[in-house]
Amino acid sequence: MNVKLDKYIIVALSLVVAVCSLPVLSNVFKLQDLIFESSAAFLGICISVIITGIMLKSQSNAENEKERNAKIFEQKLNIYLDFLRGVSDVAEDGHISKKEANRLQFLISFVAMHTSDSNMRLVSEPFAEIVELCGGVDEESKVIELQDVLQPLMQIVTVFRRELYPKEALQMEASDELEAAVARLKSVLKSG
Repeated sequence: MNVKLDKYIIVALSLVVAVCSLPVLSNVFKLQDLIFESSAAFLGICISVIITGIMLKSQSNAENEKERNAKIFEQKLNIYLDFLRGVSDVAEDGHISKKEANRLQFLISFVAMHTSDSNMRLVSEPFAEIVELCGGVDEESKVIELQDVLQPLMQIVTVFRRELYPKEALQMEASDELEAAVARLKSVLKSG
């Protein structure tokens, strides 16, 4: 109710100011000039309002998109970390229990929800390799060497990095530093 009252007060005051300024303006300007000047001012105000509205709307859309992308990025990061933790648990155990298999199925479906089809294939192959190293679901525990799991795990991490940081993906593919680091880690793990 107060908002309506405030609007009426503003409109009434505007009309009072306009009516009071009309005699003053008519003495300063000729009637023909006054009509022309008023029309030009009104047109300028309309154009300013339209441009301001368009700018505010586009700014609002950009901010909403930025906020949405930040939330999606956070979700992707959490899902990818959960998946990597699940794979890590399986690799440490040396086997996959039914409970872990169910959890990994859900995690892989969450990963698929946020990953492109081509990259999902690149995640599935190394993941299947890790599962094979473990011997499958409810098989006896196998002793898994870390260097055997490292290469497929790093392949998965590389895909996740591409998904999370697409602008840097070209730099990552051009660089062989990751492969060299994995090779160094493997040699250290074999000798240690």
